Amino acid sequence: MGGDLVAVDFLTLAQSKYPAGSNQIWVDQATGNDGNVGTSTLPKASIQAGVTAVGATGTVWVRNGTYNAVTISSKNGSASQWVRIVAQSGHSPKITSSGNSAINFQDSSYLLLYGFEVTGLDNSSNPYADCVTATNSHHIAVWKCWMHHGSHAFGAPGNFGNASNYDICYNFMGPNLSRWNEYAASAVSLYALNDGGNGADGYANRIIGNCIYDSKNTVGIGPSTDGNGIIIDACNSSAGQGGTLSTDKTLVARNI
Repeated sequence: MGGDLVAVDFLTLAQSKYPAGSNQIWVDQATGNDGNVGTSTLPKASIQAGVTAVGATGTVWVRNGTYNAVTISSKNGSASQWVRIVAQSGHSPKITSSGNSAINFQDSSYLLLYGFEVTGLDNSSNPYADCVTATNSHHIAVWKCWMHHGSHAFGAPGNFGNASNYDICYNFMGPNLSRWNEYAASAVSLYALNDGGNGADGYANRIIGNCIYDSKNTVGIGPSTDGNGIIIDACNSSAGQGGTLSTDKTLVARNI
């Protein structure tokens, strides 16, 4: 018994899950200029400029190119209108680290990153260079990215305040992750988070369908001292209260 295989259109799925407004900005490293208005024919040149131009809601479409590290600070969408940073269909843009994270969300919320190659650093002099980092941020989604080299593919150090609600789904993680950082040797690290309230499905955080390749340790789930492939450690079920994030708050499923 079986059924026909059905191809999943992940971009359509992501767009339905993380809705955005009608604003659209295009970024093209080869033909763009940050002084342009950001239309399809007159694109911006940098992701940073595209994110600034799109405002509080909408989609930044990024074309092929190798883009410098990006820090997105104090960028806030809403539950009904996210800010989406998306590789344009048929394109494979790359974001590279210049020393720390390749892309860092700081004090931001309701942001989707979709379809990028993201590279951290793989060297003993800077073992904490992650691919993607979220600092004091909530409602951050990373889908269908290839994240390789560095301490973590995705790292979210929490503060028991706004750090919460992460969806890390359908990414390819590796090779060369966590080779220098013995303490937090993992591909995904959620550390000291506040659950921030659950979504409609009953979960605050979701780590689903990721392929973890050539991480220093296994795909196993556990605290940082165990050196697992996925770390969920020192997380609170509510702000300011101690304890481990309860299993009904974080969904970890179908990672290989």
